[in-house]
Amino acid sequence: MRAALCTTLVLLLAVSPAAADRRVVRKGHRAGAGRDLVLGTSHRDVLFGRAGNDTLRGGRGADRLYGGTGDDRLAGGAAADHLNGGAGRDTLSGQSADDALRGGAGDDRLLGGNGNDWLIGGSGADTLLGGAGDDHVRGGWGDDRIVLGFGHDRARGGPGADRITGGNAADRIWGEAGNDDLRGGSGSDIMRGGGGNDHLVGSSGRDTLRGDAGNDQLSGGHGDDFLRGGRGNDIVDGGAGVDELRGGSGNDILRSADAPPAADRLVDCGPGEDVALVDAADLAAHRVRDCERVELTDQIPPDPGYDGLHLVVGTKLTNVLRGTPRGDKVMGLAGHDWVFGGAGDDKLLGGSGNDRVFGQAGDDVIEGQEGNDRLSGGPGRDVIAGRTGNDVIRGGSGGDRLTGDRGDDILRGGPGNDRIWGGFGHDRVSGGPGNDRINVLDWTRDRVRCGSGTDIVFADKVDRIVGGGCERVVRG
Repeated sequence: MRAALCTTLVLLLAVSPAAADRRVVRKGHRAGAGRDLVLGTSHRDVLFGRAGNDTLRGGRGADRLYGGTGDDRLAGGAAADHLNGGAGRDTLSGQSADDALRGGAGDDRLLGGNGNDWLIGGSGADTLLGGAGDDHVRGGWGDDRIVLGFGHDRARGGPGADRITGGNAADRIWGEAGNDDLRGGSGSDIMRGGGGNDHLVGSSGRDTLRGDAGNDQLSGGHGDDFLRGGRGNDIVDGGAGVDELRGGSGNDILRSADAPPAADRLVDCGPGEDVALVDAADLAAHRVRDCERVELTDQIPPDPGYDGLHLVVGTKLTNVLRGTPRGDKVMGLAGHDWVFGGAGDDKLLGGSGNDRVFGQAGDDVIEGQEGNDRLSGGPGRDVIAGRTGNDVIRGGSGGDRLTGDRGDDILRGGPGNDRIWGGFGHDRVSGGPGNDRINVLDWTRDRVRCGSGTDIVFADKVDRIVGGGCERVVRG
């Protein structure tokens, strides 16, 4: 009787020559080498894809489906099924019951159904979409995209740089080791960053945002939110609602200036060397606590020649930020900002957008941070670093230190005696008229052109030295 239930019926479809390799396997368990359609039965089936681009569909039983090496489609049936992607770019779909979907080695799509599903990413850059139920969603090893659905979902990122967006209900969203982007949906969400430098953005609900180990950016949005920094040096921006802002153990910047006047707004900086950007009403009502430094954003300067704050911080929009004659710290945030130093020794930070940052008369420290930035030094002895994006970095007339860091960067020295380090990407480096020291040792293929001075280049064997103007080349 059991042998009769395991009988495999193979129907060959020959509608056209292109479809001649597609088979339908009913009451079977294993596909062949072609493009097969494997269907479950009313029993508890185990269905296997193989080398082709197969379609596996569960039946009325609680089935287990395993994709093979092709680009497969797996769909659950009426019962609680387990779907496992293989090595290809697979699509896994939950159905009406409480299903478990797990991605494989490829860049997979996991779609929750009507049940309370589990969606777990694999090693590729996966897309995970929650469904109608209360789902549990976890990112895998790649840079994953997670969008929650209509239920009260729980989402957790993986080791990669993940993007997680909340759904229609109250969700819980956790980042992990990567530099994650976490955004709330229309419900009242709880979000927490992980080990990376994360960006957390609330929405219209009463959200709770907490930083963690990295240097995080927290923005509350339109609701009445609670925001707390973590162990890193965080930027905490309440947004438009009646918010409570608390700093963490790092050196944080807390901003509540965009919020409307309200009696229950609170800014509590915490143990670090923190800065609060508030209005005069907050300070007068004793709603600002334990802050090492407070800047009043609505204060009128008594001196007409005074052109801004010692600390200049942008908003989430695109800003033009300028330093003063003193030594300033000018910080862009999420917008595509234009940042200019002043006459002093400034620290200029672009933020997460695609920024343009210009050093001026002093000895400046310039960082593009996230985004594809354009950074330029001035006449001083500047230190310029691109960080994560594909940046264009130009030295000024002083003896500068230029660092590309993790992107595929373009670095150009100026007239001074510069030190240039390409970083970890595929970089293009040009020395200027000075006596430069260039280092592109990063095990990737870079391109170096020396200038008119006496230059020393440290390069890998795969790097290309062009122009013949390098006095000394040391191969690693």
